[in-house]
Amino acid sequence: MPYIPHVRCDWIHLGASQTAETTRAVAAPHDPTGYKGGCIHPLVKRIFSMKESRDTNFTEVITHIKEARNQATNKGTFPPLRDGANYSDPLNPPLKGPLGNVKAKVMRGDWLASRDVEAGKPFTKATEDQELKNRKVFSLNPKDYPPSGLFQAEGKWYTNSWCKYYWEEVYRAAPRPTSRTVNCDEFPWASTTQGAASAKGHFSIKAISGTQNQSHGGTVGNWTNTQRLLAGDSFWYEIIP
Repeated sequence: MPYIPHVRCDWIHLGASQTAETTRAVAAPHDPTGYKGGCIHPLVKRIFSMKESRDTNFTEVITHIKEARNQATNKGTFPPLRDGANYSDPLNPPLKGPLGNVKAKVMRGDWLASRDVEAGKPFTKATEDQELKNRKVFSLNPKDYPPSGLFQAEGKWYTNSWCKYYWEEVYRAAPRPTSRTVNCDEFPWASTTQGAASAKGHFSIKAISGTQNQSHGGTVGNWTNTQRLLAGDSFWYEIIP
């Protein structure tokens, strides 16, 4: 019996706004959506590779991921992971202190980790709605929190992002406007179902270069499109020297 390859083809416009239903749908050849689309072998593992010696345009992102995933040291990442902390109220970020009751975080998606541990399990591509929910955990849109996305922590007022509380000194020292020069990077990425909304504190945010964060986001986005990664698909990342 001849070998029939297992392939999946779609005609979905991955750059467009998508619902869970349209993202998962696969168009029939006789009824295309008008976009070129593509085909993949769904049994092949998809791994987003970051090479430290090559990808110097987003070194700060790579450094953040390494800090966030390292269970030996990630007690120092923000927000801190504590029993009883509330990670679902954007107006009340978990406080930086007191120290001593912070727990190590566990984050998956690492291709180079053992498959027998949580860190080696895959990420799952999120829907657009899930991605938005992930970002809303630590990012306050003025439309949702008028007039300017204000929140309070330790007696001081901040706007728009928990990063401005946790990394206040970075924003203070950065060139203006900080809305462009500094971005709040998150890991696991908001584009995964393992992002902040479902992580129960097992995530990290860090204020980094806006240019580097956007460069990394564009690289991931291009890779996602090339790989025809749809909501519900599994994938990993790797960091190599």
